[in-house]
Amino acid sequence: TPVFTSSVVLTVGLGIGGSTAIFAVIDALLLRPLPYPGAERLEWVFTDSPPFEWPFSVVDFQAFEAQQTSFDAVAAYAVRNQTFTRGDVVEPISVRIVTPGYFGVLGITPAEGRFFLRQDGLPDSEATVVVTQGFAERQLGGGESAVGAVIRLDGVDTRVVGVLPSDFGPLGRSAQAFPAMQFSPPTRKGPFLLRVIARRRVDVEPEVGLEELRAINRRIFPLWAESYQDERASWGMTSLAEALSGGVSGMLIALLGAGGFVLIIATSNAANLLLARVGWRRPELAVRAALGASRHQIVRLLLTESLLLALGGVAVGIGVAQAGIRLLPVVASSYLPRLDEVALTGPVLAFAGLAALASGLLFGLVPSLYGGTASVAADLRTGRRSRSLAIRQQRYQRILVIVEIAISVPLLAGGGLLASSFANLSAVDPGFDPDNLLTMRVSLAAGSYSGRESRAAFGDQMLERIDALPGVTAVTFASAVPPRYGGNNNFDLEDDPTAPGESQPTAPWIMVEPGFFETLGVRVVEGRALAPQDNSTHAVVDEAWARRFFLGESALGKRFKGGGCTTCDWTEVVGVVQTIRWTDPRASRPGAVYQLAEGLTSPFLYVRAAVDQMTVVSLIRAVLRELDPSVPIDAVRTAETLLDDSLTRPRHLAMILGGFSLLALVLAVIGLYGITAYVVQLRKSDIAIRIALGGSPRAVLVGVLRQGVALVVVGLLVGVVAALGVTRVLSGLLYEVGPTDVRTLTAVSVLLGAVGLVASWLPARSAAKVDPATILREE
Repeated sequence: TPVFTSSVVLTVGLGIGGSTAIFAVIDALLLRPLPYPGAERLEWVFTDSPPFEWPFSVVDFQAFEAQQTSFDAVAAYAVRNQTFTRGDVVEPISVRIVTPGYFGVLGITPAEGRFFLRQDGLPDSEATVVVTQGFAERQLGGGESAVGAVIRLDGVDTRVVGVLPSDFGPLGRSAQAFPAMQFSPPTRKGPFLLRVIARRRVDVEPEVGLEELRAINRRIFPLWAESYQDERASWGMTSLAEALSGGVSGMLIALLGAGGFVLIIATSNAANLLLARVGWRRPELAVRAALGASRHQIVRLLLTESLLLALGGVAVGIGVAQAGIRLLPVVASSYLPRLDEVALTGPVLAFAGLAALASGLLFGLVPSLYGGTASVAADLRTGRRSRSLAIRQQRYQRILVIVEIAISVPLLAGGGLLASSFANLSAVDPGFDPDNLLTMRVSLAAGSYSGRESRAAFGDQMLERIDALPGVTAVTFASAVPPRYGGNNNFDLEDDPTAPGESQPTAPWIMVEPGFFETLGVRVVEGRALAPQDNSTHAVVDEAWARRFFLGESALGKRFKGGGCTTCDWTEVVGVVQTIRWTDPRASRPGAVYQLAEGLTSPFLYVRAAVDQMTVVSLIRAVLRELDPSVPIDAVRTAETLLDDSLTRPRHLAMILGGFSLLALVLAVIGLYGITAYVVQLRKSDIAIRIALGGSPRAVLVGVLRQGVALVVVGLLVGVVAALGVTRVLSGLLYEVGPTDVRTLTAVSVLLGAVGLVASWLPARSAAKVDPATILREE
């Protein structure tokens, strides 16, 4: 029976494959230990200021390093982009500026050369760097040749002292070079730019280490209270593995649950198919029993057949999972970390095997028990099933169909909620005109442009030259690009000062050139935009910020002090502008502050052009080569692409869960159609007699429809109740739609009801068209 076998194998295989692919990601990100010695003792340390988790400041790190006793080693790093220069090669590269103990904390050994010594971190020491093997081979002629070479990073001569092994773990994998961090004595608590890692001592429990962190923070707080007043903020700690998971555990668990639901539906469908097949095989099973087979042997036979089908399903599932794993880096690299570690490992294959075993046992159990109760004498005498057994079989099949429909409801509801959320996110006004707008990053080497004045002078020249290019209608720059800006700054309002012990409010803080709002097409709602004569005592805020802090009154003229500074002059709001979407719209702290840029190190250019955009990029590169050949540009994107990319994660999540939902709907409909058609086939003699005795075909149609609709209604009632609880796990993934949204549940119920009605109507129509004479002659 190749069609039957293929149906079961493919159905179960799709369910196993989807679940296995998601489990492979969970295994790599959440279950498998990091590839470092003693990885379970690696901790991520941060400034805990609910609801935010900030990096450390230099003050914090130095105090932590000097006073802690619970950790074998601590280290910090900062993520940067620097300009690599060697000969004629000028290239922006991603770097991790690290403290000398960074590699020791992780337990890595160099492939060539050495790692940093303590003196490499002293302010007056020679600048040193450790590079990756790929960078050494591409730019320095290989690992051995790289050690001792001098390269220029941000205009500073830097000596290569070591080369990392090819697989140095997930932390910092995107970086190409690791310069040694050299601290200057801090003058205030901020800025908070250092990510901190630590290796906990073997004899220290996490709770003990966390308590020591908080104790150190309490000791140093009074020493720096003048520049940082948030007494509620403490230090927190979590495992490095959890920190590197990217905050996707909730999403992955939700998807695994969806895959599990699909597998249950597929298993129910397979059970229905096998149950129908066993019904037709009852004469064969009766003959086996008559020839001496015990009930136990018949059950074992049927279970063995089911497990063989499940084995075929796991083969298909592994193929589906492998295809999904290969597709992941293409579609999910922007929001799923460590995808290169996702593979069909032993635990993943074991998961697939257990899923197949469980599925095979479940979809084989009911048919096996039913088939093993053969009434030998009756089945051999009549060559067909007894009526009581047929009724029992239909009862089992109806229960399975109800289960399929009930499970489909929360799946369809989840898919509908995520689709609605994605539609709502797509409809959010970005706050600026993205048409014909290009963005790119310009990297000014710190060694060549160490002073704010030199950077400002270069910025003015750059804007003047680019503005004169053919086709360019406007140009400006800022410290960031929307809509994925992650930087925030704290501040204190003059009219509503933060109470002692409370956390100061925060907001995205953007440094812009005076023509920024005009170039982006951002409307000035009140007051004025920033002007060239403004300074740090002037700011523009957006409408969301004004509503957040001054609802019902004007924000013009309001004053605040930013960055925790108590001795600084007040900053006055001189204008309110249209809200630009700098962060995820689901963020609970809306609003942004704009101040005049003063010599940015890595400004982002915004260029509006009426000609081919790639032509404009080439012209800009030529301008920069004339001004300074050591200044590169990278991160070239159109504004439309930036906006589209910001929706990648919710789009893919909606697509994946929508695919699971569609598969569940198809399987449930097939199950409903199958049981209805099966009942019609089983009762065709009764139907023929009823019509021959004067019964109405319409009454037959309605009777069959009533049975199918009853299954749908019961399944919907159970499914809606389940959905009210299950969809709550999606709360953190939704935007402007609740997890129990009535419209979504109503739409799902109507859809399932309509599709179920069609699935029942087709065999009902066939029953109404029965020719009594033909059927009764055959009987």
